[in-house]
Amino acid sequence: MGSPTIYEWEWRLRSKASDLWPHVANTERFNKVIGLPEPVFRDVAHEGGGTRRIGEAQQVGLTLRWNEHPYEWIAPQWLGVLREYDSGPVRSVRTSVRLVDAAGGGTLLSYRIEVQASGLMGRMVQGFEFTRMQGAMERAFQRIDAKVQEAADSAPWHLNLDAFEAPTDHLDHRGARRMQEALGKLRAWRLPSSESVDRLAQLVQFGADHAVERIRPLRLAHDWGLPPEHAIDVCLVAAHVGLLDVAWSVLCPACRSPAADSPKLARLAPTTHCDACNIDFETEFVESVELGFKPAASIRPVTPGSYCLGGPAHKPTAVCQLWLQPGEARQFTLDLGHGSWRASGPRAHGQAYLDAGAVAGLSAPQPEQAPGDAEAGPAEPGADEAVELLVDGSGALHGQGQARSGANTIRMRNDSQWDQVLRIERANWRDDAVTAAQVMTHATFRQLFSADVLTPGTHVDVGHVAILFTDLKGSTALYEEVGDASAYAMVRRHFEVLEEMIAAHSGTIVKTIGDAVMGAWHDPLNALVAAISLQTALSEHVDTAHLQIKVGVHWGRCIGVTVNGTFDYFGTTVNTAARLERVAGAGEVAISEALAAEPTVSDWLDAHPRCVLRTEEQTLKGLVGTHTCLVLCGDALRSNLRKTESLDIADVRRMVAGTAS
Repeated sequence: MGSPTIYEWEWRLRSKASDLWPHVANTERFNKVIGLPEPVFRDVAHEGGGTRRIGEAQQVGLTLRWNEHPYEWIAPQWLGVLREYDSGPVRSVRTSVRLVDAAGGGTLLSYRIEVQASGLMGRMVQGFEFTRMQGAMERAFQRIDAKVQEAADSAPWHLNLDAFEAPTDHLDHRGARRMQEALGKLRAWRLPSSESVDRLAQLVQFGADHAVERIRPLRLAHDWGLPPEHAIDVCLVAAHVGLLDVAWSVLCPACRSPAADSPKLARLAPTTHCDACNIDFETEFVESVELGFKPAASIRPVTPGSYCLGGPAHKPTAVCQLWLQPGEARQFTLDLGHGSWRASGPRAHGQAYLDAGAVAGLSAPQPEQAPGDAEAGPAEPGADEAVELLVDGSGALHGQGQARSGANTIRMRNDSQWDQVLRIERANWRDDAVTAAQVMTHATFRQLFSADVLTPGTHVDVGHVAILFTDLKGSTALYEEVGDASAYAMVRRHFEVLEEMIAAHSGTIVKTIGDAVMGAWHDPLNALVAAISLQTALSEHVDTAHLQIKVGVHWGRCIGVTVNGTFDYFGTTVNTAARLERVAGAGEVAISEALAAEPTVSDWLDAHPRCVLRTEEQTLKGLVGTHTCLVLCGDALRSNLRKTESLDIADVRRMVAGTAS
């Protein structure tokens, strides 16, 4: 076969490797800008489980087909991939990129290509193609470096910082006219962040296809410096007025990539198949269904390419992925900080967790273990205390050893009969995802899209939700005492205050039942603070000599259904919250032991012991056994706050952290 031809280039860049990595590792966009042809990929079942990926593309007048082996990477230092061709001028191409901290600052980036040609024609073609690519790669890396440097001095993110291409107007005259019509309606809503409307319009009109094919609200919040609720609101209202389309995605629990998409939640099937992993899984509101957006098709149709499907950018939570042959072992160094991580693989059975913390950095594999590398690797600390990740002969994944904060030695070994792909990724992978279960408690979503949630008659498990119930004390006597007109005005004002305070603390009103209100939250601390806040706000805005409320809050799993065109919650959690309200007295908040035990709530209660009036053991009507309840009052907290019109969650969070004035 002969020795492979090696092409290797090196560039010194000003930015740190950790800042360059998200862009260098975006092989999808990088391959496009350096001029590689757009391939077509298909996944076929692998005998050992999962799939193998077949690619096909037109290049130099030929149809090339290849087996694309799994990408390997260790962020932010190294990535590589091997392509083996069925026919054509080359038999195989192995590429790798390495980023090393440079003396005096910056990064040395090396790009290495190993080509096994197929005859004289192959050697001629490869010489021409890869020499041409050198200039394109240099321009791409220099632009990435320049944009990373600009981003360090720019806040918030804007389109001109795109590391791959300059902003381009993607709208024709019809799309531009429709966008202006939608923007007029969007601005009429007078959202808290008017600047975010302008940024969203720029993104829709000028953003690259890959930047808009899946718009994620929490990513916008991060990039634009917005509160998450504001970013979610602007996207929801933009979809309502026709600037964006809603795009629900079902994320595969194995590869964590979208396995199915739908414009309507009700159209998602109960089970979903992931082509990449070749598995079926249950469609769960809590874990797997994510809310996203894209430009409205009538304004800007988006047709993203598929230049690379297996690179690190498609698995942003994974800091490491290695491909091990049967009998192969790898060893590398892993720095762990605070956080939790999991190890898994598409063909391995089971998972292993590293609970020492968030990965601060990973070393590249030793030279004999990194495909195509010949450099000496760093020494490995604590090798005799390594964390072992073993795929045994049956394909089961086992973890052994205690991970710790700081440098760890990780050993991976494959004792199965099949090649294995093992990755280490964040255990909590939904930090930047708005799940279906979460958005059900978002007031704007319920206002605009609640009827689109589920087909009537179906129900789903929406996971843990904080449920609140309020009730007026002595409302019948109120009407007799002050008269119908005055009583109605007071009750109406009370509903307005409750609605305002619940929305201000990231909750939603599910429904009103006579004089009672039912509210829901995805975050238990927000529910607690809202409950105390609304009691305080009522005392400031309503005549509490005549009108007082009782509040109960519980935290637990719920069932979600669509009733009369509105999404509603049912189950024991709802029943418990309704009964807790009866434990509270006028002006009080009764919470369950389950809510009080949540870590953020427990910390808050420890920081504000004066708010706890008493603890009671109660028998709740219709529920089995006795229930521990904490009864709270917000008045004890008010003297500690700066003078404001109402209790504000930001002040409360600062108080918990000990920074409130």
